[in-house]
Amino acid sequence: MSNIISLVVSSAFSAAAVLFSGAVWWTHRERLKFDLYNRRFDIYSRTLDFYYAVSEWTPTEPEKTSSSLQDSPKLERALRAFNKAIIEAQLLFDDDSGIQEQLVQIKDDTFKIIGYRRDIVPQLGVLKEILPKYQKLFLEPLQRIEASVDPSSNDSLVHKMSKYLKYKRIFFLPR
Repeated sequence: MSNIISLVVSSAFSAAAVLFSGAVWWTHRERLKFDLYNRRFDIYSRTLDFYYAVSEWTPTEPEKTSSSLQDSPKLERALRAFNKAIIEAQLLFDDDSGIQEQLVQIKDDTFKIIGYRRDIVPQLGVLKEILPKYQKLFLEPLQRIEASVDPSSNDSLVHKMSKYLKYKRIFFLPR
C-alpha cells in the first residue's frame, strides 16, 4: 500500500513539474514575442520622432554658415536615435522586408532637406529664377519621407512592419 501511495505522490509531483515547466516555457515565449514587438515598434517610433524633428527644424544663422546642427539639439538627438534604429532594423527584420533600405532612404532624403533649408534657401533670395528647380529637389525627398511614415500608404513603414508588429496572445484572460 505504501508503494502505491509513493507512486501516486511521485507521479503527482512529476505531473506538477511538467505543468510548471510548460507554464514557464509559455511565459518566456510570450515575453520574447513582447520584447521583439517593443524593439521593432521602437524603430518606427524613432522614425516618427526623427520625421517630426526634421519637419519642425529651421536653421539658425550660425547653422547656415556651418555644416553642424549646433543649435538644434532636438534634431541632433533624433538623428542619433534614428541612426541606431537603422542598425537595429538590420538585426530585427528580414533582409527582404525592405525596411532597412527604406530607413536609409529616409536618412538620405533628410540630409537633402537639411541641405536645402540650410544651404540653398538663404541663397534663393538672390536667385529667384532657379527656385523651381531646387524646390523640386526638396519636395521629392520630403514626399518620399511623408509616404514612408503615412500609415495609409502601401509603401509605408507601417505596412512593411505590420507582419512583425502583430502581437497576438494565445491565452486570453477574462476581463
